[in-house]
Amino acid sequence: MRKVVALTGGVLFSASLLGNAESEFQRWQQASMQQYQNFLSQQDQEFGKYLSQQWKEFSLFKGEKRDETPKPKTPPVAPVTAKPATDIPVVIPDIVAKTTPPLPPLVPDIPTKVKPAAPQRPKPSPAVKGIGFDYFGLTVQLPHNSIPAFADTSLSNESISKWWQQAAGKDHAHLLDGVRTQRRALSLSDWALYQLLKGYSNSVHPTDRNSRVAMQWFILTRLGFSTKIAYSNGQLILLLRTSDRLYETSYLEFDGHRYYMMDAPSNTGNRLRSYRGNHPDAKTIISMAQDMIMFNGSKPLAKRKLKFPYSGKQYEIEVDYHKSIIDYLSTIPPTDLAVYFNAPEAASLRAQLVTQLKPLLANLNQEQSVNLLLAFVQHAFTYATDHQQFGREHYMFADELFHYPSSDCEDRAVLFSHLVRELLKLQVVGVSYEGHVATAVHLPESKGRQFNFDGRTYVIADPTYVNARI
Repeated sequence: MRKVVALTGGVLFSASLLGNAESEFQRWQQASMQQYQNFLSQQDQEFGKYLSQQWKEFSLFKGEKRDETPKPKTPPVAPVTAKPATDIPVVIPDIVAKTTPPLPPLVPDIPTKVKPAAPQRPKPSPAVKGIGFDYFGLTVQLPHNSIPAFADTSLSNESISKWWQQAAGKDHAHLLDGVRTQRRALSLSDWALYQLLKGYSNSVHPTDRNSRVAMQWFILTRLGFSTKIAYSNGQLILLLRTSDRLYETSYLEFDGHRYYMMDAPSNTGNRLRSYRGNHPDAKTIISMAQDMIMFNGSKPLAKRKLKFPYSGKQYEIEVDYHKSIIDYLSTIPPTDLAVYFNAPEAASLRAQLVTQLKPLLANLNQEQSVNLLLAFVQHAFTYATDHQQFGREHYMFADELFHYPSSDCEDRAVLFSHLVRELLKLQVVGVSYEGHVATAVHLPESKGRQFNFDGRTYVIADPTYVNARI
């Protein structure tokens, strides 16, 4: 018994020491956290005071168009027997997508009779409970929050400063953690994260626009993004600084940096009040890069049959896609073409294209393979300019060509560049003319129209010039 008692006593003594150490660590951790919260609180107080004093009137800049030159209403058509053209303009004013390594295929080289396993769509975090809302086909939940509604209808620097300080005085750690957790769970890009916060704020304040905008501004700022807010005619307006230029999107300019207006009301006017400085923690620029991982494994809802001729034969493929992807992509304003060239299509669409087009290339050399892919893009999609189809400029990501009835030059160039990189592992660049976008492929042995870029020889391949080969 003595041995048992002695042993037990020793364990109790060790546990007591361990308990004291843990308590000491917890006290240190709590003190450090409180010190950090006090630091944040001081920053927020200083930012709130800044907001009460530093508002000025800024001129609104209308969003420009990427290219004012009208596009042809019908595509040019070459004779079926045409050889590679030698009269293509040699002046190439603007390379819009630099050469990049081939995009890694999402499916390996597999026998065409074996259906590739579909990647699973990321799932929202089950640990988060609170306000649920639809997010492009997913039901997502984020925690309840204590961010106050923006109740003051008379907008001024004083009322916005007062609201910020009220919001900052609450504990929002659970909300920010919930947002970060969902972002990781769904693999969201910066723009997809912004759309998540839009959906959340719409659920919290379905009829109160100013409260929605204020909430988006507050959360994005707290997450470290370089955002601002402005007001005009009784309306709050969110301003985002983005990594790439946005076209046909109005903006304010601060110290040479553009901040683009998000969902601005029609009565905004040409002069808005805003502030020049930033919250000290808000330094991250919104990236416009897209990756589509959030749609992996989504169930298809629509099908598209595509027919095209090549070398005297007729071919047909069929693909399906999920409309939620189209809904998401439609939220992205026109931006730099490199964003579209570098954004991969959804994994399910890519797998279908690879498994159906790859066998058609089996007995072809590189140049013949490029020509077959050119024929596919030239013939399988109906041509129409953006203004004919949408009444405005609308650049398409590769997925969108399979949804909308028609497409124009830059849309086809994007899809064609993806196919060449994925199926042939060849380098491709986008080539911008006035009023037109084409591509060029790194095929130095080809006898087509060539030019040098970054030490490589490229030959023009135009997915809009019907029947034209490389």
